Formats: sequence, structure tokens, C-alpha cells
Amino acid sequence: MKNMRSMRKFILRIILLGVIVSWGTSIVFDKWIIPGLLSNKESEVRLAVDINTFEKGQVAIADQLIDQYTMITEQNIDRLIKIESRPMIYCNSDVISYKADLIGMVISIPLESGSVIYNGMLKDSEQWFDNDHREIEISVKNLVADSVNGGNLIDVLLDYGNGLKDIVLSKVRVNKIISPYVETYFLEDGSIKEQVTLNPAQRNEGAKPFIITIYVDGNQHELVSLAEKLGAFETVKYIDDQQEPRAVTFTKEKGLKVLSCVNEGQRVESLIDIILKSPKDEPNGIECGNEVGGGR
Repeated sequence: MKNMRSMRKFILRIILLGVIVSWGTSIVFDKWIIPGLLSNKESEVRLAVDINTFEKGQVAIADQLIDQYTMITEQNIDRLIKIESRPMIYCNSDVISYKADLIGMVISIPLESGSVIYNGMLKDSEQWFDNDHREIEISVKNLVADSVNGGNLIDVLLDYGNGLKDIVLSKVRVNKIISPYVETYFLEDGSIKEQVTLNPAQRNEGAKPFIITIYVDGNQHELVSLAEKLGAFETVKYIDDQQEPRAVTFTKEKGLKVLSCVNEGQRVESLIDIILKSPKDEPNGIECGNEVGGGR
């Protein structure tokens, strides 16, 4: 009987001890261990979402809307591109980090202002031109409200000054542009800033011409050299590279006929009949005394 009582007391002590240990353990977990674990996890989560803790690097950013097929040149890069520090966790491995890597490249897709620039968005300018192309310089009256950039595709039209126009070059790519309305400033940090001095809407009919360089083959160069003697050039910009080119309406035969009439004292504006002849027609049968033009 005595042994039974001793055994019960022993078991009760064991149970009581277990309860005390469990209670103490729960207090320790509630007061220190669990809050500590939660605090560590919270710190890890905060670290994972806190942008300021990410490793940063230099990335090239579009500083304004950049049209598809714009060529990045030394003349326009400071206006179109800026370099910013961005968390690299958000950038792919082929991100562009230096402006120098963009010179001579063509933007293959439209870029919104603030877009990060990657290698996959670029094409080497050499891929856009054939081996027989050469770069020439021409003066043009307009650049479609200054929206034409290097790398864009354009038609070059000859304006005879009488309301009639001919297409001299169709779907040619612009390389460089020199604007009489852009002034270049060198800032204290050594960077270059360009500023437009006169809004396109404020320019009058006698506005200064733009200088553009384009890539042409031998036949196109010959047409340009002839056409520039007969009037002023203007441009029409292609919105998409997939757009079909318009037919060239200015021919060597037409240009020579108009030029011969001009040399005889006729004004270009009066040569309506010759100018209106299509490329398939023979203009030589028309006398200079009559009037002469094509694509409008």
C-alpha cells in the first residue's frame, strides 16, 4: 500500500514537472524565440523588396520617344539617350550600359520615354545598307515637323515651285541630320546639350534648309544631282518599315528635258506639260515653249 502511494506521488511529480517544462518552454518561445524568428523573416522580406538594397548598375534609357528605325549617331545621342543607375535585378543581362555602345546602331522597335535599352532592340547600321551604297548630302526644306531622325525611311520629293512635285528617291534611309535651328551647348560637366531655337510652326516660307545625309546607289545619286538644279527638296517620312515604297516619278530623261528648257530661258514653273509626263512617257517630243511635273 505504501509502495502504491509512493508510485502515485512519483507519477504526479513527473506530470507536474512536464507541465512546468511545457509552460516554461511556451513562454520562452512566445517571448523570445518566435518573435526573434519573425523579426529575422521580416528583415529578409524587407530586404527582398527594398529597392534601395539591390545592387545597381548603369543602364541606357530612352530620354524621349524614339521612332522605330532611328539611327543613333554622335549628333543625336545626347538628345535621345541618357544613362541612369537602376537595380540590376530588374534588368536582363544584355542591357546596354554605355552610350558608346549605341553609336551607329539602329533602333528596331519604337521606344517610349523611360524605356531601358537592350541589345535585342538594336541592329548594326551596316545590316541596313548594301555594299554599293554611298553616303551623300542634300538640302531639304522640311523634316516633317522635325520628326525625321537618323535611321528613318523617307521619300525625297522635288518641288518645282508651281504646285507640282516628283518623287526623286523612294524609301531611302537617313543617316545624319544637321539642323539650322538646333544650337549645341557644352555644359560644365563636359556633356553636350542641344536646344531647338525656333519651333517648326513659327518658320516661314523662306526658312533655312536642313542638311541630311542619305545612302544611295549610283543611279539614285545621278537623279539627285540632276533634280537639285530644278527645284527644292522636301521629305515624306515612312511610319513603318513594312510600308510599300512609292514609285519614283522623276526620271533622267524628264530632268534633262526640263533643264534644257531652263537653259533656253524657260522658267521651271512654266514647264507643266513636261513635268506631268509619267516616267513611261517620252518627254523629248514636247517643245520647251509648252508647259511641263509627276508625283504629288
